[in-house]
Amino acid sequence: MHEPGKDWDEVLYPVQVPSGRRRVRCSATSIEPRWVGCSLTEVDPIVTRQKAEADEFHAAIQPPRATPDDRNIQRQALSGMLWSKQIYSWDVNL
Repeated sequence: MHEPGKDWDEVLYPVQVPSGRRRVRCSATSIEPRWVGCSLTEVDPIVTRQKAEADEFHAAIQPPRATPDDRNIQRQALSGMLWSKQIYSWDVNL
């Protein structure tokens, strides 16, 4: 049974992490036949490759004179819109 204040993951798969240590848990869910039963040993290379692709994408569209803080703000904003697939449009009568 789900305990208030705990994520479902904590309830279903409890893990004790000693002080000063860290644990990484990878999981995948998919209904696509090619991914069912897929080993998670390839997670790190996939994440590394996708981060490099994202870095390349953002570097290509960011203004060269932008500060590191400006670049970070723009990256977060664009990533949020791409992640949620939102579109913002304005109907302006000129």
